[in-house]
Amino acid sequence: MDTKTISQVLQEYRTWILKLPDVTGLAQGGTSQNPHITIYLRSHNEKALQQIPRTLEGFTVTIIETGPIQACDPP
Repeated sequence: MDTKTISQVLQEYRTWILKLPDVTGLAQGGTSQNPHITIYLRSHNEKALQQIPRTLEGFTVTIIETGPIQACDPP
């Protein structure tokens, strides 16, 4: 069985993760030797935290609380 790349794992789980409460985004983090998945939460949300696994397909999941995110006006 082939091992999935972090990009494949992100693509596979993206829709599910983004539907969780207060999730504002996700990204690949870490280094090429030690990649991890970063999930951004608007605020500390126990319901979301309980649903987010600590690993996905062998990749460590890191959670960062962002606060509200707003688009800026262009310069």
